[in-house]
Amino acid sequence: TYVGQVYRGETPYAYSKDSARPELPLIPHEETPLRPRDYQTKVLKRFFPLNGMARSGVAIVPCGAGKTAIGILAALKLQKSTIVLVTDNLSMKQWYDEFTRWTQLPAASASSIQVWAKRADAVKLREGVPTILITRYSLLAPESESTSRDAIKAHPWGLALCDEVHKAATAQYQKALTETNPACKMGLTGTFTRQDVSELDTILATVGPIVANVPIGRLQEDGHIATVEVIKVDLPMPAKWKEAMEADEDPVRREKLHTFF
Repeated sequence: TYVGQVYRGETPYAYSKDSARPELPLIPHEETPLRPRDYQTKVLKRFFPLNGMARSGVAIVPCGAGKTAIGILAALKLQKSTIVLVTDNLSMKQWYDEFTRWTQLPAASASSIQVWAKRADAVKLREGVPTILITRYSLLAPESESTSRDAIKAHPWGLALCDEVHKAATAQYQKALTETNPACKMGLTGTFTRQDVSELDTILATVGPIVANVPIGRLQEDGHIATVEVIKVDLPMPAKWKEAMEADEDPVRREKLHTFF
């Protein structure tokens, strides 16, 4: 079992004893509390193997199985400033919508859940005030000079949620991870594969080892995600379409005609 186990040389983050990073008063939403599924609970136990301790690493969870929920549950447990790194604006909106749907901050709290979508936008980060920030890896690239970027780098992040972490092998993404300097990193992906295997080693060296790998077959058997059914139907090409394709002397256009059909 992985519960309670850490790798040799690995130093878990003692978040319960970290007084340098203020506690984030994030709580489950009173109207829509997030109730984890059994496999999500098991993933979290592998990231939190000991009471008050958290480890960094990668969780491989099939698409549609609630990777975002696992990240939100981790933020609820860690209770420290959390930066969510994503690849595009659509993912930013998804994470923001899910955080505000499943969690809330007390009305009296100065903390907030915010999105940094453009370099020109201002990020509200104050000393001693923990926050949740959702942004793109690319906005933290070294060439993107901005006061917000400098403030983000200087903020004492407790947790980094790295969405689509299998894409984080580029120098740009690596900079985003190292310069924010979070105490704990959770990489989330549905497909931890790359054509160049060395890129996976780069990610593991930066984020941490593979901590959890949820098999898709088990989730299908338990009814958590749909079983894939593929049906192939062969149809004859219409005569006029075939004549037009064969008569076209442009090989690129001919290929397109064949593909479009």
